[in-house]
Amino acid sequence: MPAINWSEINWLAVVVAGFAAFMLGGVWYTALFGKAWQNAHGFSAEAIKQAQAALSPAKFFGTMLICYMVVALGMAILAQWTGTHTLIGGAWLGGLVGVLIVTPVVLTNHLPSMVKTPGFLIDGAFAILFCKVIGMIIGVWR
Repeated sequence: MPAINWSEINWLAVVVAGFAAFMLGGVWYTALFGKAWQNAHGFSAEAIKQAQAALSPAKFFGTMLICYMVVALGMAILAQWTGTHTLIGGAWLGGLVGVLIVTPVVLTNHLPSMVKTPGFLIDGAFAILFCKVIGMIIGVWR
């Protein structure tokens, strides 16, 4: 296994990439696909309100942000191991991670649920997109 050179990780790029993915999710799941996602998952307005009441915004959004930071760190490690140092290289690396790793996990989470195909397509496309964005930021900002 290749060694991780922690001193070569651009920690600011990791934070910015994680935050960018978090913000992209906000736009994706509200302005762009909010209603379609809600319908595909079978959530009523009342169910959304109950879920929001059960989990504090700080815990909900904080956990999401931390998860995107972890993905960005993973991408930085993969970029280091693969010698990815460009925008295009980062886009390819992120795309591969999104298509070959993250989206199949999203699908396995959707299979036992009652989520309709559009729900998987919305979530899967977002997985690919946020991985590409993270990859591009990490790739170009080394």
